[in-house]
Amino acid sequence: FLASDSNGAVAGASIPVDLLAQMIRKLPKLAVLRQQLSVRTYSNDVELQRVNARISLEGDAFTAESGAYTEKIGSFERVRVRNFKSSARSNVTEEFLRDARGNAVQEMLLQHAEEHGLYFDNAYATGIGSDDGPEPVFLTPEQWATAQADYANAAATPTAIFTGDVATAQKAELDISVLDTGTAAEAAKMVTQALTSLRYEKIPAQYWGGLKWIMGQDTFAAIANLVDGQSRPLYQPFLTSTVAESNYIGTLLGLPVAVSNNLPVKQAGNVAAMLMHTEDYGIFDRVGFSQLVDPYTDSANGEVRYLTRMRSDGRWLRPYAAGQLVWIA
Repeated sequence: FLASDSNGAVAGASIPVDLLAQMIRKLPKLAVLRQQLSVRTYSNDVELQRVNARISLEGDAFTAESGAYTEKIGSFERVRVRNFKSSARSNVTEEFLRDARGNAVQEMLLQHAEEHGLYFDNAYATGIGSDDGPEPVFLTPEQWATAQADYANAAATPTAIFTGDVATAQKAELDISVLDTGTAAEAAKMVTQALTSLRYEKIPAQYWGGLKWIMGQDTFAAIANLVDGQSRPLYQPFLTSTVAESNYIGTLLGLPVAVSNNLPVKQAGNVAAMLMHTEDYGIFDRVGFSQLVDPYTDSANGEVRYLTRMRSDGRWLRPYAAGQLVWIA
């Protein structure tokens, strides 16, 4: 057969073998919480000190000459950091190690690293806290109290500031029915009011600096095609940025937006988005991603073990500086 014969057995002989070293990757879901929140590494278990109640001079009269000083007592509390472990193992044959092209082993280990990160990112989003997992960024206090028996009700959770009536809680609501069945003008008005209320009314002014939006893909898709009364889009994309280059893909109300498809979907009662700072939630790594190659245990079967693990935790540090956007029906 000739190499020019497309049906010939040696037709592929005209293609350099090096081309077969390419690896066509299948990307994992986007895990953005680790990139958007503070990450710290410790070699042992730790406790952090946090202000529970500030002292205040509000309402006090001026102190007269030789007058008594007013006693002021603040209070502090501890934030206990736990450690939870993820682990995985892959067995690879000696033949695969020697014959595989396209950096297959490196791809396998890269997938291990990505999946550990994705696993913990999901735990930071919807864990149940206490001794059972990281505390959740993307659960309402009601959902958290239902999942974690340590809390009698939503008001007992560390994010109690997000619970209660929307008029008093540090949250805003997006109505799914208005988005799905209302007019474009009604949807835009509802979303604009919710975003501006959370941005300017709910979060105390001393915490306005450094805010960012973190939201799921469903929320972003619902907002991205809306325009205001002057036909201007609510969402403003970055003209020079792509998801591959940055986790920020645009702005809402002048604040950067990070989007993930590893967060709760559009459903009544779920969290649609968080408006928060990097410092509001802490990710604490006891041991970052690590790997071990074991050529001995399964050597009698002609296999090599690759063992990977990660130990981490996540805790709310300043829920009072953040706000929740919640779906309602």
